[in-house]
Amino acid sequence: MLKTGLILLILSFALGANAQNAKFVQGIVKDAKTLSPLDDIDLIIYNSDSSKVYQATTDENGKYLVKNVTLDKYTIQVNDET
Repeated sequence: MLKTGLILLILSFALGANAQNAKFVQGIVKDAKTLSPLDDIDLIIYNSDSSKVYQATTDENGKYLVKNVTLDKYTIQVNDET
C-alpha cells in the first residue's frame, strides 16, 4: 500500500533533439522526509481519458525514464507495495 506523504516525485519533461522530436518523461522518486532515492517503485502513467498508457519502475538511484511519450495531459500513479 502506498504510504501517503512519504514519497517525493520529481518530474522532468523534455523534447528530444532528434528529427522525430521524440518526447520523454524522466524523474526521480525520493522519500519526502530523508530525500533518499527509492528503488523498485512502480509508476503507471494514464492519459486524459484515464487509459493506462505507460509504465516504469525506478532504478537503484530512484530514477525512471519513459521514452516516446505523445503530447497529452497525464496522471502519474506511484505504487509502493512495501
